[in-house]
Amino acid sequence: MMHRLDLKITKLDPSQYIDIPSEDEVYADISLDVLLSDGKTFNIFKIRWDVICLLKWTLEKKQAILFESPLDLIKSDFSIAYGIRYFHEMVDLDSVKDSDLDSVFEYKTRHGLRFALRGVDINSVYIGKSTKGYEISYSSEDYHWTYIVDLPEFIASVEDYYVKLKNK
Repeated sequence: MMHRLDLKITKLDPSQYIDIPSEDEVYADISLDVLLSDGKTFNIFKIRWDVICLLKWTLEKKQAILFESPLDLIKSDFSIAYGIRYFHEMVDLDSVKDSDLDSVFEYKTRHGLRFALRGVDINSVYIGKSTKGYEISYSSEDYHWTYIVDLPEFIASVEDYYVKLKNK
């Protein structure tokens, strides 16, 4: 079942700024949720940060997010996040090729939301095309989740937000 990925952005009032933002920054309360079929929501994160960095990263990585399949090194029937975690847990640093480590790192920079929000402590959440469709996922030693989501619709909403914020 496909779910909707919902990005909510509420620009901060200038009185709420800790520092004066640069010309390119727009500080906001940012919430990313998965809207579930039973009417409930699953929150991925709620942060207060520069929203432009998230929007720009998503648009810059759009082609990879929508069309790049997981690398064979991290391919998993469970999720992108699980495949990445499993790779890092099982890799033998003495025998793995540097090029394989580099490939996995580069993949993570194109699909990991942490790379969109540098400076913010969020979980290692990944978005992209998986073996089951478009997904958003997270995996740790004791907690795992994955949702099949409509990433083209999500990216269209990111584009709309970006245009609105840049034209103000």
